[in-house]
Amino acid sequence: MSDTNMQTEKMPLGVGTLLSESFTLLFGNIVAVVVAAFVPLLVMIVLSGLLLGFGVTFGAETPDPLVSNFVPMMILNSLISVMVYGVITAIIVQLAYDAKLGRGTNFGKYASAAIATLIPNVVLTLLITILMSVAMIALIIPGLWVYGVFAVTIPALVIERVGFGALRRSAELTKEYRWPVIGTMIVIL
Repeated sequence: MSDTNMQTEKMPLGVGTLLSESFTLLFGNIVAVVVAAFVPLLVMIVLSGLLLGFGVTFGAETPDPLVSNFVPMMILNSLISVMVYGVITAIIVQLAYDAKLGRGTNFGKYASAAIATLIPNVVLTLLITILMSVAMIALIIPGLWVYGVFAVTIPALVIERVGFGALRRSAELTKEYRWPVIGTMIVIL
């Protein structure tokens, strides 16, 4: 039988397995994860402080929505936040992937891949957020289902480099595993 005709057996996946592996990777690489998240978050805090004022950024002051440029600055600040969280997610996904495979940490490689996939990352994150929000308005279960379908969009984007096809790839990868993914999210929350 040729390799193309062979069926790969689906491995069972449960909430316990997902949580166990996730926490093992996290705590086994906690310093690298903190460093990976800290630098982009520091950049985001500085940019937010410059846009909105450091008092507003740190919650010491109440923003004044009557200031003429308040709305555009809030929109820009929100976009920067989505981009920074996209970069952090992309870096941590790659770090976890390398840790799972027993490879060393390479922040330069992670940062360049995160920046290279930034536009699709931001667009896909916003699209998934909108889809989940609309589905949650309908009922909670459809919103959770949308989350389950698109749970591995960013890993597909940064590991497999499939661009905007990451939505389709996530749907393929989660096809028989959505309820364990949803269950894990619920337990974590």
